[in-house]
Amino acid sequence: MNEQTNNLICLLLTDPDPDVRRRAAEDLSGCDDRNALAVLSTALEDENRGVEDAVSRALLSIGGVATARAIVHHIGDENITSRNLAAKLLVQLREASVHALVPYLRDVDKDIRKLAVDILGEIKSKEPIYYLLPLLRDPDQNVLVATIEAIGNIGSREAVKPIFNTFEHYPFTRIIAIEALGKIGGDSVREYLESKYRDAINAGNAEEIYLFALLDALGIVGDADTLEVLLANYEAIKDPLRDVLLHEAVLIIERCNLEYQLDDKMRNDLLHALHNDNHQIQLSAAKGLIQFKDPVVTKELLLSLGISEEMDCVIVAQMRRSDHVYFK
Repeated sequence: MNEQTNNLICLLLTDPDPDVRRRAAEDLSGCDDRNALAVLSTALEDENRGVEDAVSRALLSIGGVATARAIVHHIGDENITSRNLAAKLLVQLREASVHALVPYLRDVDKDIRKLAVDILGEIKSKEPIYYLLPLLRDPDQNVLVATIEAIGNIGSREAVKPIFNTFEHYPFTRIIAIEALGKIGGDSVREYLESKYRDAINAGNAEEIYLFALLDALGIVGDADTLEVLLANYEAIKDPLRDVLLHEAVLIIERCNLEYQLDDKMRNDLLHALHNDNHQIQLSAAKGLIQFKDPVVTKELLLSLGISEEMDCVIVAQMRRSDHVYFK
């Protein structure tokens, strides 16, 4: 370590003037000396916000695995500010942080395990998946739920069967497990979610939030067979979930490039969905109404102009094919 670096380190650690400490941190940017990294890591706890920001920028400019290893211990800090700042930096360091975080997945403190899981979920690297899978049996519910969410964000197909198992054994995980499976996708996920949807409909007593999660996931992963499942059980779904069902059906039709063949009985429900508070449901309703050419539908679509630019494009495109509207 040269004399200049040594002087900067001393200023950063000891000078009472925060402006001097801030400039010292800025001047240490790009210095990958091990001692400089250790001091910058310590300075993350500086009480001055300007110094803290300068230290963060310096650490990011250095980057790499060594930087991640230098700051990862802060995720166990009692000081919430330095803990959250370290977590943010580790996410920004991306894959360089992965191996530094892995040991913390086995920490005795459940809050540290959860934070390590959350960070890995935001990084979205597939590399730590086999270290995360054992946490699907973690004794702490928050860690278990965070792990499912992280695996969903990562999108690892290797985790599909373990998530199925978690779904079956831990009822409190089912909503987040459905969301994660929807993000991961694949035929086995689609078939599993279809079976859970059928089971829920047949039981007749499923909670609305559970059905909503299933519909939402099926809209993401579903295909033509899924569409048949949804429409075959159409009458079993009541408001307000019927709007959601129609929205997911339209998503499947569009994504799979299927022909719109919605039953006439769905016409009124699509008109109802056109006035839903959710913009995406409104947009799907407008698309679903494309096959109905009567004046009432035309009028309602025209009244929906102005909701959004995207909605206007959909409606104008449909109106150009309508017998009830004349475009000059």
